[in-house]
Amino acid sequence: MSDSPYAPPQAVVKDIEPQGPPAERPWQARRGIQLMWITMAISVVSTFLALAPSVGEPGWWIGAVIIVVGNIFNALLYVAVGSGRNWARIVLVILIAIWALASIFPMFAQHAPTEPVYGNPLETTLLLVNVCIGVFACVLLLTGSSSAWFRAMKKARS
Repeated sequence: MSDSPYAPPQAVVKDIEPQGPPAERPWQARRGIQLMWITMAISVVSTFLALAPSVGEPGWWIGAVIIVVGNIFNALLYVAVGSGRNWARIVLVILIAIWALASIFPMFAQHAPTEPVYGNPLETTLLLVNVCIGVFACVLLLTGSSSAWFRAMKKARS
């Protein structure tokens, strides 16, 4: 080491070693994604229950096509969330919030006591269960460990 005050400082210089893939997905994120796939399966079943009486009527297939396109969009969104894309998680939470509000508010509207809100009671029950599962999945995807995993995935991609 030099005693000169003008000598450059001595430091070990080396390149930053690339880190491996981020840690394993936390159970909250894994379970939240699994629950979203379950909501999709439940919505497919309830859709068939709702569309079954109208098969054969003119234009019934338009509703079926809309449902298929919506489920394809949902599947792509779930895959993006599963791969750690934070934008997909944000979009999913917003869509689930809109879906939950749009599904629950009509139940509190003024209806005749004998008038069903959503077809038969089975469809209404499936809808309520599905909304509860979807909201719980979003809560799991917003926990601290899930957020840390999404941040680590973003950092690993950059």
